[in-house]
Amino acid sequence: MGNTKQINECLIYGLKCNGVSVMVSRISIDTDQSPFDYICNVCPENFDNGNGSYDVSIVNKDLIPGMPIGKWRLKSAWVTFNWGESAAKLVMEDADGYETKEITSAMQKGSRSGFDLPSLVSTIFTKAQEIVRDYPNARVYNSLMELKAAKKGLDSQSLTIKYKATSDLQGDEFVYLMENFIERTAVYIKAFKQASNLLKEHDDMRSVARLKEITSECKSLLQNLKMSV
Repeated sequence: MGNTKQINECLIYGLKCNGVSVMVSRISIDTDQSPFDYICNVCPENFDNGNGSYDVSIVNKDLIPGMPIGKWRLKSAWVTFNWGESAAKLVMEDADGYETKEITSAMQKGSRSGFDLPSLVSTIFTKAQEIVRDYPNARVYNSLMELKAAKKGLDSQSLTIKYKATSDLQGDEFVYLMENFIERTAVYIKAFKQASNLLKEHDDMRSVARLKEITSECKSLLQNLKMSV
């Protein structure tokens, strides 16, 4: 079954924070916790025949949950697994109290092959720092993730149309494909407008660069669609 020991164990980490920097140290139950700003406990829960999850709780010395990273806060985190895959996930909260959607920091093999739990947990803190570094707030992050998903859906439908175009299309099937294509194009454009409007509210270099990036991507994508459909 792979790393079966890790399926049942609890892990403890001591955390020290300074701005956006985080030092993560694995400790034992007997370790003096006073030098650390926060304590992270990783405990198994909801186990059932190779499926389950670990709760990743982070508290300060007053047992208040969550950990600040810069102007953001790592609000919650957890690890899930099944027979085929495992994943570390988290939710961040920005300075205005808005939360990100669920973020996956890393994925590995599942319980059948065995996964490295400490490695998965460590990616949670690395990913949290990345979010703080790359995004001005949670609303921008969420909108860019929606744009990414919309583009993936549009790309998939475009490929389907290109493939079907090489075969004989029946009338109803053609109408269905084009209606789906038009709908996904509209979703993509709506997501682009939302993301670009939010980015325009910020004049920092990362937001300006990201706005140029998604604008260029949108122009290129629509031009390619115009030529191929």
